[in-house]
Amino acid sequence: MRVLALASMVGMAATFVGACSSVWGFQNLVVGDSGAAGIDATSGDAPAPEAAADGPGGHDAGADAGDATSDSEGGAIVYNDMTDASFWTAFDLAGVGVNSAGAGFHSAAFDGRYVYFFPWEPRLVARYDTRGLFAAASSWATYNANSSDAGSYGFFGATFDGRYLYLVPNQNGVVTRYDTQGSFTAASSWSTFNATTVNAGANGFIGAVFDGRYVYLVPNYNGGHDGIVTRYDTNSTFDAPSSWATFDTTTVDANANAFFGGSFDGRYVYFAPNNANASGPAAVVARYDTQASFSATASWSTFDVMSVRATANSFGGSLFDGRYIYLGAAGPNGVAARYDTMGSFGAPGSWATFATIGSRCCAGFDGRYVYLTPYGTGVARYDTLGTFGASASWSTFDVTSLDAGVGSGFMGAAFDGQYVYLAPYFTSVVARFEAKTPPSMPNLPGWSGSFL
Repeated sequence: MRVLALASMVGMAATFVGACSSVWGFQNLVVGDSGAAGIDATSGDAPAPEAAADGPGGHDAGADAGDATSDSEGGAIVYNDMTDASFWTAFDLAGVGVNSAGAGFHSAAFDGRYVYFFPWEPRLVARYDTRGLFAAASSWATYNANSSDAGSYGFFGATFDGRYLYLVPNQNGVVTRYDTQGSFTAASSWSTFNATTVNAGANGFIGAVFDGRYVYLVPNYNGGHDGIVTRYDTNSTFDAPSSWATFDTTTVDANANAFFGGSFDGRYVYFAPNNANASGPAAVVARYDTQASFSATASWSTFDVMSVRATANSFGGSLFDGRYIYLGAAGPNGVAARYDTMGSFGAPGSWATFATIGSRCCAGFDGRYVYLTPYGTGVARYDTLGTFGASASWSTFDVTSLDAGVGSGFMGAAFDGQYVYLAPYFTSVVARFEAKTPPSMPNLPGWSGSFL
């Protein structure tokens, strides 16, 4: 086992980084022994639905994205230079039993104390205790979710509802849930539900979104081209089919299929299109109004991002920064998109695009910067105080060239209030960047963190 000090830097460049999506709201922030901010993840019942606010995003979208000056108590916030290697460290999960040959993690999540890394293959789920030392094996634990249910594998995304973590199945319909009030390594803390018992087409997802009450599984094509969004009511019994519902977005727009991640802005749930795996000529974002009936077509709307830019045809991951919805660049054209929730969803003027230098997905938001993790090389960061389409607003850091143990790609990320953690796809080495001090979650009205 080792902790790697990352040493090297790259200059400013226009690039995106990738991650997957899940959403939660943070309350009761506490600071652990390591200094990372979090919530007390020992609450009882699942959270009750929040009252929807007025405005296009259900929040006050008039504030600037991010908080570059002070924390909730008025103290100065320092955002660190991502290109400074001294703020980067790494940990090799091989030291805690993870297969170093292609660990295959496809997502990460934070529950207020622990950071989780979820594997695509039926391998070990890894967990880091932010109250412990990042370098210490004793701060880490693993669990084989596949040991409880043979169908529990192939995870691509996760979300947290205040008590439970939901692991998103990419290859079948078996949703896996972990109770954070139980022991991480006890089978009794884990449960599963096969969504295909509700709808035979409810399988093959990428990412999940939580809106304060409901968990939405984002449909991928899984051998076909479908738009079957699957929703679970966290106020109801997990393994009861009556707690689940589905909606086919292709009934609203035939090209609204094969998504990759989603996000929530306080009122609307957005599904990012992944046209690289879809049929049809469009890159259609689907949006659901949580104030309306899930099963009514009138509750849904769509927008083709290609109407703004012809090469903006495929995206990976989505996140919300308090005002804007971001779509990461997943296709070969490397174009990312941003929607201003203060504008009309169907108006091209509400949208902006940016040509990146590679395929990258939305990963996380620290209160000022948007992070995108690379399937290839180079983490990218966008400064929300700058112009979206300006190269000067972007910086990159090539973690893959720094040490032989750091892999050539990451998939998913999580933010704990101080550090951004990148989930390794090709190796077992987790990279960590100290984003800001002192630790704090983004201080924005209606903000929810969004990670794939």
